Amino acid sequence: MRMARYLIPPPVKLAPFIRYFHVETGVTGELVVPVTPFPQIGLMLAGNSRVYELDGRLKMEASRTFLTGPSSRPIRLQLSPGAAFISILLRVGQLPRLFPLHCNHLADTSWPLDDVIGVREEAELFSRVMDAPSLGGRISLLGDWLLALAGMREPRGADAFVLPAPRLYLPSDELARQSGLGVRQFERRFLASYGMPLREMRRMLRFVNMLAVLIVRPYAHGRLGFLAQECGYFDQAHMIRDFQLLAGMTPGEFLSATADAGRTELGLMRYAGDERELVFGCRNEEVQIVGFRG
Repeated sequence: MRMARYLIPPPVKLAPFIRYFHVETGVTGELVVPVTPFPQIGLMLAGNSRVYELDGRLKMEASRTFLTGPSSRPIRLQLSPGAAFISILLRVGQLPRLFPLHCNHLADTSWPLDDVIGVREEAELFSRVMDAPSLGGRISLLGDWLLALAGMREPRGADAFVLPAPRLYLPSDELARQSGLGVRQFERRFLASYGMPLREMRRMLRFVNMLAVLIVRPYAHGRLGFLAQECGYFDQAHMIRDFQLLAGMTPGEFLSATADAGRTELGLMRYAGDERELVFGCRNEEVQIVGFRG
């Protein structure tokens, strides 16, 4: 299987809760994965993968299909030769719209998909995906499955508790008041939908925005102080401390490493022009578009 990557936008009906489909084929070796607030559904189409902490400790061996929540620690993903996978990235707060789970139960962990949807349904889904004659057919099949999941959840009043991204920076008591909830009730519902407390989600989104800036504007090294404040940090030192903890490297190290084509372990953080628009553009309100301003 030749090495290739495809980032595919969701159909219109899925766009409210799916960011995009990420497909990799013919991958081998190690990939660095920074922290992320976005839950994911994964399918290993070929080969296998192991997840390691940055210090080298084995964290888990991935199932052929799995569901992961938001991750608060960077990891290293070790892929067997010729591995291929599809990853479906969900929007923040949307996991309960598809599955009868509180997102915090999946924080920093991964569950086999058959533990969530049942052995028979998982086996049928995986078989149909593998038998599809083309990548387009696989994505279409997965899209239909996701729409069916969403349809089953909606009649039960299981809509996700989701706030517009700009409102996440309001005081929690004000958000609770606007939501018609007590503060404790608001905090519980937020944790169930987002997988982490409000304060941690704010921190995560600041980091995601800063990461987007460095990917989209790698020449901006001399403006890190200004850009850090644009992304919500108090100052450049605050940003550097957070970035090193959440990415496993400083912003300067990140810029140098991503500019080096020989650093294949950072392949997940390199995007072509059209991919940047899909991952960081205006359709993703979780990611401010400071990285696209002049």
